[in-house]
Amino acid sequence: MVMGSLFKKLSDSKRVIEEKGDYTKVIFEGLEDPILLINKRFEIAGANEAAARFAGCPKKELIGKKCYKKIHLQNSPCRFPTVCPVRKVMKKKESVQLSHTHYDGEGNPHLVEVLALPLKDSYGRCTLVVEICRDITEKVKLYENLQASEERFRSIVHDVLDSSEVGVFILDKDFRVVWINTALERYFGLKREDVIGKDKRQLLREKIKKIFEDPDGFEKRVLATYEDNTYIEDFVCHVLPEGNREERWLRHWSRPIKMGLYSGGRIEHYYDITEQYKLMQRLEKRVTDLERLYKAFIGRELQMRQLKEEIRELKKKLGER
Repeated sequence: MVMGSLFKKLSDSKRVIEEKGDYTKVIFEGLEDPILLINKRFEIAGANEAAARFAGCPKKELIGKKCYKKIHLQNSPCRFPTVCPVRKVMKKKESVQLSHTHYDGEGNPHLVEVLALPLKDSYGRCTLVVEICRDITEKVKLYENLQASEERFRSIVHDVLDSSEVGVFILDKDFRVVWINTALERYFGLKREDVIGKDKRQLLREKIKKIFEDPDGFEKRVLATYEDNTYIEDFVCHVLPEGNREERWLRHWSRPIKMGLYSGGRIEHYYDITEQYKLMQRLEKRVTDLERLYKAFIGRELQMRQLKEEIRELKKKLGER
């Protein structure tokens, strides 16, 4: 009876182990990432189909091979400055995550993110290291391309926009200053390092509006674009001279940013129209002067007509006598 009960328990335990083993195998083979089991002699003790596909050979040709020869194309285990995940996990008995260069069956290098885990026996000794390898080559290339794109964008910003004579404010969705160019610094008497990251609304109230002939009117029109950031604003403002800041007439033209990194923000352009404004003032003065002369001329002409009429009347009266 006791033997029968013991036999049943052993059978049940065997069945659970077998079921668990089948389940583990399904997971092991079902993962798309290559998985390697490596022992302390750096020999590949197990691999899934994904690892075999990466290596370009059947699984049986991987088993027993040195990982550093088959995966890294080296004659010895990885050494400083390259960190060997197998050696580190065996020593620390804990998981590590790092990046490695693995070579596929055709000798092509791949940048791989490795998660290495210890597989321990019942005594807590690390007998195998499980390496789960994810190819991040394309991800890194995408990141590098993105960085290159950002570098080109920075080049456009700094080399092109920064040399522009149009003053530029770029604001994020919270209306904090992302960037200003050199022209804007000159027009407003600001320093880029003092305003980057600052709330434009606060800067406007505390500093910027004070440089204009109509500070309250300027503040009201600009703040309105932040409260309703859906429309294009266009108006002329007068900067007063002070210290190194020159007198200027600027055309403010701004619009919401609808796409990209600063979507929801706003871009403000300030065009220096001082020369055009002064020319317009001169033209308006000339027109006024001409109108005055014309009126004076017309007035004299009327006077002459009246004088001639009076002379005719006098002659007529004299002739009658």
